[in-house]
Amino acid sequence: MTNLYKGYDQAGLDAQFVLSGADDLDALFARRQRAAEAARNRHRSACGLAYGGLPGETLDVYMPDCADGAPVLLFIHGGFWRSLAAADFAFVADGFVPADIVTVVIDYPLIPQTDLAGIIASCSRALAWVRGSIADHGGDPDNVHISGNSAGGHLVAELAHPDRVRASGLPAGTIKSVCAISGLFELAPVRLSFQNETLDLMQADVERFSPQRHVTPGFPPTLVAVGGSETREFLDQSGDYADRLRAEGNRADLLVVPGANHITIVLDHFARPDSDLNTAALALMGFAGA
Repeated sequence: MTNLYKGYDQAGLDAQFVLSGADDLDALFARRQRAAEAARNRHRSACGLAYGGLPGETLDVYMPDCADGAPVLLFIHGGFWRSLAAADFAFVADGFVPADIVTVVIDYPLIPQTDLAGIIASCSRALAWVRGSIADHGGDPDNVHISGNSAGGHLVAELAHPDRVRASGLPAGTIKSVCAISGLFELAPVRLSFQNETLDLMQADVERFSPQRHVTPGFPPTLVAVGGSETREFLDQSGDYADRLRAEGNRADLLVVPGANHITIVLDHFARPDSDLNTAALALMGFAGA
């Protein structure tokens, strides 16, 4: 057996980055879509707002009825940087708008129309838009928190780096907390897997855009969450990233959600009030008693 990465052969490594371990995927995707449609109808919103000039640089804002200086959660969706959309994750608002949090779900240009550098630059522009414009929608630009799942978990880790915040022209401390869900923090195994047939990651991308390799002091408090039923690589990467943050003196909490898979961890936990993950995210945002 060829040892391609951490003892995996090609088939074993490829299996780490598929969703086949989740039962009845088609039904799960359909339920996710119904939840998103219901949320779009349930919450007061301003959708399709441009935060930049490139195709795909838009975002959706979901607002409590009486938002005025409310905390803000910016959410970045997953999809291996090449698929899905903000509209597919409107249900995230269900977990935060009832707590009087303005919830922003962003789109971004996808591979192959752009590359990782372009995606990260777009997400940085979305954060700058929130800083400059969210007050118009009842949010507090000085109380912004970020979260994302899968590829979005990778992207929030990139955005949270103090050097990137400074490079974006934003004040230190712009991001008050981070919740990285089922993230990809080390890209070497992704590049070696079948996923790279469409992602086309280069070794330079792995070195430049693997958050695990670039942790420094000064990160915001971070909650790293992963489903207990996810593949070993997602579990390992989440644990390793939390350890690395702590090793550099940052606050990092690791939450393994029992029974959750790569889809249900967001749909049935992060976006569901009173779940352990939702409660932990709210507590990190400063909601006493959450």
